[in-house]
Amino acid sequence: MTVKKVVGFDDFLEDSFKENVSRELRLSAEELEYLLSKYPKATVTALSRRESADGKCWYLVQF
Repeated sequence: MTVKKVVGFDDFLEDSFKENVSRELRLSAEELEYLLSKYPKATVTALSRRESADGKCWYLVQF
């Protein structure tokens, strides 16, 4: 990911988990890889195996 995308994605993650420790997120493979490298203790469960037209899938992300 580019630096601009990383900063935007970090802001998105921070906003997503302000009040919750568990969220359903639609992520690309690149976003999922980044999330797991930044938060190695996160538990990620695929909710669907089908990718949407933009290549993203739904995941349950828990901290």
